[in-house]
Amino acid sequence: MSKAELSNITGIILDKDKSIESIYGALDQFALLCADITAIIPDATFDAWAEDSFLDNGVAINPQAAAYCIKDYQRSIAFIRGVNAAIEEAKNKFPSTRINILYAGCGPFATLLLPLLVKFKPEELEVCFLDIHQQSLDSVETLLEAFGLEAYKVNLIQGDACRYQHGNKLHIIVAEVMQKALEQEPQVAATANLAPQLCEQGIFIPEKIEVQLCLAHWEDEKALVNRTGRVDGDLLVALGQRHPLGTLLTLEHSSVGELMALATFNPDAAILELNLITFQLPEVEAIEHYDLLMLTRIQVFSHYVLGDYDSEITLPHKCYDISPVRAGLSCQACYQLGGYPRFSVTADWLSGT
Repeated sequence: MSKAELSNITGIILDKDKSIESIYGALDQFALLCADITAIIPDATFDAWAEDSFLDNGVAINPQAAAYCIKDYQRSIAFIRGVNAAIEEAKNKFPSTRINILYAGCGPFATLLLPLLVKFKPEELEVCFLDIHQQSLDSVETLLEAFGLEAYKVNLIQGDACRYQHGNKLHIIVAEVMQKALEQEPQVAATANLAPQLCEQGIFIPEKIEVQLCLAHWEDEKALVNRTGRVDGDLLVALGQRHPLGTLLTLEHSSVGELMALATFNPDAAILELNLITFQLPEVEAIEHYDLLMLTRIQVFSHYVLGDYDSEITLPHKCYDISPVRAGLSCQACYQLGGYPRFSVTADWLSGT
């Protein structure tokens, strides 16, 4: 294994003129090399949560599942390119300064940052890889040695991104520890903890996460994705096939502190909650045949974005709390914090028709 080999892979991933097949192939090659070097095999582990860590603020998926995230190709491309652009931006903002980067929840392959190290001189960066699983950190250390990256100033720290304190201000924080609709994993809590540790003009990745609510025909949309590979949400709204109901939550590092300050304790559920929006289901023909969906949109950095169906973490997520839906129903949405973060929607069943 060589630094030159890694540099070739990185070059393909970042090259916008390369075919999507060649970029996917480069990601597969990186995953294969990492697996061969570390003996950690990417595994979706959808049927079990073996070796996951259950934290106070959400589930930290196990190293094999974290490694498998590289197979979510559009997600990997958007984040790797976004992180690269962020580093270039930070170099412009902070000239003649070693850029201090924290990558929280790096997993065993450190996919969103490790391939980019070859693009920068060792004296330009200081990197902290943070993960709750020591196995992941041991894997990253092995990869740094195998790819000839020992000259880079790197710290490997075992810890919880929702509690970790770095000690000095950071220029860039990368924290992608989420599932669709911000369920299960601790993205909100991690962002709230890490955001204050950015220096002024620092960059947090992802820049913005929005979860929106709408009425839609979910099975029709999935069939459309299977046929064409994409869905145009704006077109579906224009055609009357989607009915937006509002934004549930916008997560940004600049406002997450204000958001968390609004959390209140729900004694019935024995959990902290963020009370979000109230809404009323509209008068829509055959509304009982619609699904109430949560849509996750992610601005990684600048123009690098992930929209509906682009990634596993931006797949629509059905709200089963309200079923069946009916016109005029008054609803209240909140976001539950704690060991299993999730949105909860309650309805006044006496309302509606």
